[in-house]
Amino acid sequence: MPSAQSRCSGSFSESPRSDNENQQTKCSRRQMKKLLTLAAIAEGATGVALIVVPSLVGRLLLGAELSGITGVVGRVAGMALVALAIACWPGQALLGMLTYTMLATVYLAYLAFGGEWVGPLLWPATVLHVILTALLARAWLQSRKPYQSNEPRKNL
Repeated sequence: MPSAQSRCSGSFSESPRSDNENQQTKCSRRQMKKLLTLAAIAEGATGVALIVVPSLVGRLLLGAELSGITGVVGRVAGMALVALAIACWPGQALLGMLTYTMLATVYLAYLAFGGEWVGPLLWPATVLHVILTALLARAWLQSRKPYQSNEPRKNL
């Protein structure tokens, strides 16, 4: 019997065609999950670094510090990368978008109340993100509840 590794590397000749295709699909999914997990870790780490120390990330990646408004934009980009990382984790798309909108809401509100970086669309963007965060949080919480039907429960 072939090992799991040899089954993913293309050694499928001992099984019928339908089993062969099924096994290839399983291996492909497994490999995709591993790849998405690796990408999620890398992008998540970069996102956290952009949020915490955007100037260092700018210096290391681009040879110039991110300061002033570029630091603000760098932090928002970092939040998007963290959300992307969560979304790339298998089965977490809704949580990824919720994470981004929540982080963006908090940061936009921080900027708006701070007063240093306030453009004409900052408050509308903040309000829009508050609404999106509430709607996504509601959808996420509802998706976590066990399915409940209106039919009476049958005793088994």
